[in-house]
Amino acid sequence: MLLNALKHWRALSLVGITLVFLWFLSEQFTLVPYEYAQANQTTAEIPQQQTPQEKSDNDEGNVTLSAEVLSSTPTKTVIRASLNTHSVDISNVEWISAISLKKDGKVIRPISSVDEGAGHHRSSTIDFPKTTLPFSVTGTNIGGVSERILEFP
Repeated sequence: MLLNALKHWRALSLVGITLVFLWFLSEQFTLVPYEYAQANQTTAEIPQQQTPQEKSDNDEGNVTLSAEVLSSTPTKTVIRASLNTHSVDISNVEWISAISLKKDGKVIRPISSVDEGAGHHRSSTIDFPKTTLPFSVTGTNIGGVSERILEFP
């Protein structure tokens, strides 16, 4: 019997680890519908929102530019920018040249970007040199509009 169990020690170990992991998750998270949880919390119990507010322009030229600050490390600031439209071709927008930061009158150019989407819905995660708030995200020459400014106080 013991020899037979030793043959399957890997599978038994995996089952044990899985059970411990599931127990840990059940202790850490309560599986309750979001609406129920929100309705049964007082204002003091609602946790602070961890991500900064997303900013959007006023849909000039039938294109909406949205941006949010994702993170800031000692060496870089990461912005997520999105373009949405249903009537303008935005496939030729180059994020590296179209999006910049402005702080204290200085224009700060991106270091790199990782682009997503195509057609009418595009986004990019853009890395900038470390820049502290307040600053503005500026989009240039997007959808026939020379400049779009999103303020981050």
